[in-house]
Amino acid sequence: MDAKYDEWAQKILRELDSDRNGKLSREEILITCPSEEKKKELSQFFDKYDANDDQQIDVVELSNWIRCEHVV
Repeated sequence: MDAKYDEWAQKILRELDSDRNGKLSREEILITCPSEEKKKELSQFFDKYDANDDQQIDVVELSNWIRCEHVV
């Protein structure tokens, strides 16, 4: 089951990681959403799942989000 979450995290990362550094910045995440309401939600997601507080979401943090929120 974990492999499925990791696979989805890799796929999302490939799609959204515009600078190809292997992590998602807040800007890379927020640019995907034109709605201010959704931007607020995504910003809260970022704060919650950026476990090491480096202001970036890596594949492990993204996989944890998918696992915890049952996104897939």
